[in-house]
Amino acid sequence: LTPASRKGLASFSKYKGADGYNPTLDVTANLIAWFDDATILSVKTIDHINMAISPNPSSGIFNLSSGKTNKNYFVTVTNIVGTTVKQFKWNGEKTAMDLSTYSKGVYIVKVNSDTETEFRKLVIE
Repeated sequence: LTPASRKGLASFSKYKGADGYNPTLDVTANLIAWFDDATILSVKTIDHINMAISPNPSSGIFNLSSGKTNKNYFVTVTNIVGTTVKQFKWNGEKTAMDLSTYSKGVYIVKVNSDTETEFRKLVIE
């Protein structure tokens, strides 16, 4: 490649750095995008579940709550390797979730409805 054809590409500066041994990466790019007349076609409003889990970490008894009630949510709790350990339906009201029979570690709580999904990490100590 000629120096002119390499413009805007990452290259090693003579394969040696200032110390004569370690290469330095020279990254230069001339990327500019300009839109004169951008038109917004639609805006989707995202309606979050706003799930809260407390106390976290805990010995296995967690309170699951949301700012929204009378909803049809489905809760899935998985361990860190992805094995499902608990599933249940939830309406968004404050509910106790007992995971005290499971091993200490990190678990993922997935709450989803028809239009939204949220994930939270919880820790059993």
